[in-house]
Amino acid sequence: MAVPSIVLGVAIAFAGRFLMNLAAFWLLDVRGVVTLYVVVSTVFSGLIIPVHWFPGWLGTVADCTPFPSILQAPVDVIQGRVQGAQVAQTLLLQVGWLLVTMLAGRVVLARATAKLVVQGG
Repeated sequence: MAVPSIVLGVAIAFAGRFLMNLAAFWLLDVRGVVTLYVVVSTVFSGLIIPVHWFPGWLGTVADCTPFPSILQAPVDVIQGRVQGAQVAQTLLLQVGWLLVTMLAGRVVLARATAKLVVQGG
C-alpha cells in the first residue's frame, strides 16, 4: 500500500504548488507567496520534524492542512506506523485532500482566466 500513498502524496504536492502558482494571475511577483508556501509546507509536512512530535495544538493545526498527506502519511505507511484499517483511512484522507486541492485549483484557474490581463507589451 506504500506505492498508492506515495503517488497520492506527489499528486497533492503538485496540486498545491499549482494552486499557489496561480497567484501569478493577480500578482506581479509570485515569489513571496511561493516562498511562504514552501516554508509552511516544509514544516507541516513533517520534513523538518515529524508531525507526531508536534505539541497538541500545532498537531491539530497541521492536521487541518493537506501538508501531512504529502510526506508524513506516505512515511507512516512505509514504516508500518499505520496498519490495517488505518492504512485505508490514510489513503482516503489523501484522496480527499487531492480532490480538494485539485478542485480549488480548477476554480481559481477558471476565475483567473476569465479576468486575465496581460502585463507589459
